Amino acid sequence: MVRISPSSRPSPARPVPEQVIELAVDMLATYRLTRLATTDAISETVRLSILRRVGVKPDDGDPDPSAVELVDAMSDPPRPASLVTCRWCAGVWIAAGVTLCPQCHP
Repeated sequence: MVRISPSSRPSPARPVPEQVIELAVDMLATYRLTRLATTDAISETVRLSILRRVGVKPDDGDPDPSAVELVDAMSDPPRPASLVTCRWCAGVWIAAGVTLCPQCHP
């Protein structure tokens, strides 16, 4: 009979701390909401309406430009235009909202 010493036995799985799970969920939510706000096709009409409100108009030669194309073509775009198309810019604000939401509404 083979005996297994106590040191060679596999250790029982440790439970994952709740804070680690919350951090992972917050990270995934921030990623998805940032992508939704800045690049998904479903929110393109919202981005284009924000660009129209701040005065960004498409060229006559391009019948259906995307919001990102419009902002990239500008040398000095308005801040709201950059915010709705730049994932780094929007990501900071979305991460702040995802972090503060559970604090305000537990």
